[in-house]
Amino acid sequence: MKENKEIVLRILTVRENLAEEVLEFLPEMVLTQIKQSNGEHRRSLLERLTQVDLALTDPAQPKIEPDSSEDSE
Repeated sequence: MKENKEIVLRILTVRENLAEEVLEFLPEMVLTQIKQSNGEHRRSLLERLTQVDLALTDPAQPKIEPDSSEDSE
């Protein structure tokens, strides 16, 4: 029975130390995950907006390209 108490105390000590270490890094990990998720969401949104813009353009309408004569001046 005494051995079990020692093991339980060791486990509790290890748990406490692990919890302290994890709590040090948790805010940074959460912030990194939020930034990554926001980046993925923005990329997806921009892709959808771009696809909508391309679908709205009339293929029969000629594309307007920049005047290259201005560059040669």
